[in-house]
Amino acid sequence: MNLSRLPAVLAHAALVLVLQSPGAQAQKPSDAGEQDRWKALQRLADGINDDSVRRSAAERRAAEESLRQLHEKLAEFVRAWNDFTEEYTVRGTFNLKKARAVNAAWMKLQHDESWPRR
Repeated sequence: MNLSRLPAVLAHAALVLVLQSPGAQAQKPSDAGEQDRWKALQRLADGINDDSVRRSAAERRAAEESLRQLHEKLAEFVRAWNDFTEEYTVRGTFNLKKARAVNAAWMKLQHDESWPRR
């Protein structure tokens, strides 16, 4: 989640909670202008709630997809590393093709968007 948007998200959540609280529902505005403002606030809260739910679901799906891709690249690196080390320890030979596969898998892993940057 983008922490710079946290104050705005908290303010929207507070507005939604206030408008959906039992005390808020029981209050009746006294004049027509107040009723219009009250209805507008309720529509705003409903829209914010719907948008934030959709946005958070989309962000969650994107994060899950990014994590899945990182796991795949990590598994690919581990497979290449295990193949390389097994041949080296069992046969005592340095297989250049397997070493290049390890290097390629490592480079893919480092270029993933989830990989930590300096």
